[in-house]
Amino acid sequence: MKENNKLQIVLGILLAFTLISTAVTIVLNARFIYVRDMQTVNLAASTDMAEETILAQYDELISYNRLGGSSELAFPDLPSSESGLYHFKEVRNIFLFFQWGMLCGIPLCCIMIAYLRRVTVKKYLKYAACISLLLPVLLGILAALFWEQFFVAFHKVFFRNDYWLFDAVTDPIILLLPDTYFMHCAFYIIGLVIVGGIICMGGYFLNKKKNHSKKISK
Repeated sequence: MKENNKLQIVLGILLAFTLISTAVTIVLNARFIYVRDMQTVNLAASTDMAEETILAQYDELISYNRLGGSSELAFPDLPSSESGLYHFKEVRNIFLFFQWGMLCGIPLCCIMIAYLRRVTVKKYLKYAACISLLLPVLLGILAALFWEQFFVAFHKVFFRNDYWLFDAVTDPIILLLPDTYFMHCAFYIIGLVIVGGIICMGGYFLNKKKNHSKKISK
């Protein structure tokens, strides 16, 4: 089969996007991250709420952001402002985008990989690895060194309003979402994408080594 570099570039980009979407989806559903941070910062004491009550609000928020979950956001024990609900709706759209990206990306990648199975040098693995390693490493370094600035810049890029600047009086849910939780979620996502990139790079070098061995044997 003739090498198809353009198609391999497309597959490489799609594979990297699917890795990112999968990482976001996994972390969205990783309840243990929140539970650990909730206990570490002792939210129950600082908010004068029982852990069960705090988790009920969190579970409702995650259900709202999950495919097949709640279609409307209504915290069991906390009020919300119109601007707060609008911001959560914007966040939900982002999460749904990545979840659909994972669900559509995985089968598409499988189909394209099967189509390119006769390709000798699987460059798409290298392309996916480069995107999945370089971009997350850069973002990870920036997040680690300048978390507050990184967090603000992220919101300015993805949101065209200031509704993400919550008032704890009208939207007390913000008191249950410590900054460390967002930071840890970001690092988990970056870490998972990097692991995916390493696997792709390893697959590329194994394929390259295999082709080299075949040439020598001939």
